[in-house]
Amino acid sequence: MTYDGLVPITAMADVPDAVAFEDYLATRAAELDDTIPLQVRRSMVLGMLGGRHGDAPGEEGRRRG
Repeated sequence: MTYDGLVPITAMADVPDAVAFEDYLATRAAELDDTIPLQVRRSMVLGMLGGRHGDAPGEEGRRRG
C-alpha cells in the first residue's frame, strides 16, 4: 500500500477478457461525474465490482453482510 492508501493490482487474463474488462472500466467510469479525475472514477468502478459505492446488490458483486 502506498502512503496515500493506494494498492497496486496485477492480474493475468486472456486478451479478450482483458479487453472486455478495460471496456467495462472505461464505460462505467465515463458514466460517473466527470469533475472527478478519471483514475479516481476507474478506482470507484473497481470498488463497485466488489459491491461498494451504493450499487444495488447483485449488480456488480455482493454487499458485505
